[in-house]
Amino acid sequence: IAAPEPVVAKRKAKPAPSKPAASTPSSPMSALADLGDYDLIRELPVRDRTTFRAVWSAHRAHALNDGDLVMVAMASVLLDAAERVAQGHLFAAEIRHSGVSYAVWVDSERDVLLGIALLPTIWLTGL
Repeated sequence: IAAPEPVVAKRKAKPAPSKPAASTPSSPMSALADLGDYDLIRELPVRDRTTFRAVWSAHRAHALNDGDLVMVAMASVLLDAAERVAQGHLFAAEIRHSGVSYAVWVDSERDVLLGIALLPTIWLTGL
């Protein structure tokens, strides 16, 4: 049995924050405010868009083949984000919520949660 991941930061439930003005920097993970209490294990900026697109194109094709329509939708959203989100504003993270680990992806410029999936060690590989 592996030791639990160290917690980088504890996040407590707060009312959803109002959107900051364009000139006001916000935390990349502020898009997760609606999730309630969670632990931030690691936060990863998506720097290599070419690799990110290749990996998520493969995930999408695999999900289509398996009939996993939820994953097809998420992969499609992430592929769109790789084209649309400004450099430095696409982030992935591993969080723990209610004792369960998840991978999440956010657009920090628009403060939007783009996707969430179980098994973060699989989905965050290569970032």
